[in-house]
Amino acid sequence: MYESYWGLREKPFRDSASEEFFFPAETHQTAMLKLRYAIDNRHPAVLLVGPSGIGKSLLVGRLRRSLPDTFRPVIHLAYPFLAPGELPLYIASEGGWVSHDGGSPSTPVLLQALQSGLREVWQRGERAVVILEEAQLWTSGRFWETLRTIMNLPPAEESAWSFVISAQPEILPVLRGLPHLEERFTLRCRLKPFGPDETRQYIRHRLTAAGSAREVFTEDAETLIHDLSGGIPRRINRLCDLALFIGFAEKLDKIRPDHVEAVQEELTAVTVE
Repeated sequence: MYESYWGLREKPFRDSASEEFFFPAETHQTAMLKLRYAIDNRHPAVLLVGPSGIGKSLLVGRLRRSLPDTFRPVIHLAYPFLAPGELPLYIASEGGWVSHDGGSPSTPVLLQALQSGLREVWQRGERAVVILEEAQLWTSGRFWETLRTIMNLPPAEESAWSFVISAQPEILPVLRGLPHLEERFTLRCRLKPFGPDETRQYIRHRLTAAGSAREVFTEDAETLIHDLSGGIPRRINRLCDLALFIGFAEKLDKIRPDHVEAVQEELTAVTVE
């Protein structure tokens, strides 16, 4: 709706924007290097931690696209709403190591299928990758125990796969209470919010990628956006998107701090009936 007014080809602050909108922040670049290092060097498990909206799923998507064909299968669970006993079935099914058309196999049968599948992966000179997102939602101790059992398959097959666990920081005290599982995570990546300069660069990068050839937000407005968003990309996107809409509706030439404040009030307003 507002794109032509601001001289844009498309909306610049969509969360699901295409690859050219990716902003190479230092925190994301460092985490990507660590993730690839862990997988390339056959680490059993790596933990990716960051607050909601920081870009964990974006980074996981880039990780998947960066892996060569020797890393397969790549098994991805984006929403972990499974019963503990369903996890080995999901992994074995997605890996192509078991079919459950005739019903769900027992846990011992599934673990045997996982071992056999991993042995085939190893013999082909490949490596499986299992990505589990939103792991902070796993509140059942049985779920974590099931995961530990899967990770602890016989040592001969251990180097045939790597686990990437993505979660919000609430997972850290949970893992501290599970030392036998925590020790499996040989590398940890923590995504941090943008600093003021990175927030400013992020906003300008996204606008340029969408076709902007002029200043849209004043520097003071960008600073305020950082302060209000805490440097979290998803919050920055929400503020900027609504600011562009309001700027279009009010025929503004630029977005200034008072406009950003109005947007923040709009986003946080509570209507009392």
